[in-house]
Amino acid sequence: MSQTQTVQAPPGTPIDLQVGAYIAEEWLVSATFPATTPAGSIVNATVTRNAGAGALASVQSPYSEVWHVENIYFAGTLPAPDIQLIVVVNNNPQPFTLLASSVILTNFRAPGLLYSWRLQRGSTIAFQQSNIAVVGGAPITVTFRVKIGRFKVAQE
Repeated sequence: MSQTQTVQAPPGTPIDLQVGAYIAEEWLVSATFPATTPAGSIVNATVTRNAGAGALASVQSPYSEVWHVENIYFAGTLPAPDIQLIVVVNNNPQPFTLLASSVILTNFRAPGLLYSWRLQRGSTIAFQQSNIAVVGGAPITVTFRVKIGRFKVAQE
């Protein structure tokens, strides 16, 4: 009689895909602005890919996958002041930015993105946030949600 054993990856480990497969991940992109941060300051954000996973400064796609940034939205009470999300691909800030107020989740529906980033194999993605006015007397933490589509295009 043979026994089988199921081996599972540690919590928070991204799913390994078969060639041709697609899966979506929803990342939390957070940054904290100290009290009285001047308007227009840029703060590096961290990415949490999965529950139980640590926060990352940037994420690199595997060479066997092509990734797409499919949606970005904000859920919760809008921060004061409004905060802008900056997408950084391969260490280059992208010319397209989003304000939390323009991508807020309403009626359980996220607004659609007018632009989608296609990340080539091995690309890195990171995020920054910028405040459009001076932060008040208390620090604020702002969390955007980013949907990433992962496409497996080759073997490792």
